[in-house]
Amino acid sequence: MLKRMTMLGVFFSFVLCSVVFADLEQINLSSSETQEAVKQYVNLYTGGPSSSGGGLSLSSIIAAILFGAVGFIAFAYGKKMSSWKPMAIGILLMVYPYFVSNTMATYLIGLGLCAALYFFRD
Repeated sequence: MLKRMTMLGVFFSFVLCSVVFADLEQINLSSSETQEAVKQYVNLYTGGPSSSGGGLSLSSIIAAILFGAVGFIAFAYGKKMSSWKPMAIGILLMVYPYFVSNTMATYLIGLGLCAALYFFRD
């Protein structure tokens, strides 16, 4: 089952990339227009000077991956042991980075939830 899901994920990722690159090839922009468009997208997604809010930094992406992985393991452990506390904390660990834009707050909340996972493991 897991192997099938992985193969489907790879297939759909390949199809999505093909569609995106096909669309990019149809756009005829000069070099300076392309560079300006890329700068705008980078500033939008990284919280640069021209964006109006939030944004992602490398630190917040790493935190989301790290705490999401810990949350997934906690959820799987709680499901296997039929314990709702690790399951609930695991779900929180996987979901909260999507709603917190400040990197320091992301790490502090993640560490707090990991501590709660340690103390409420029984």
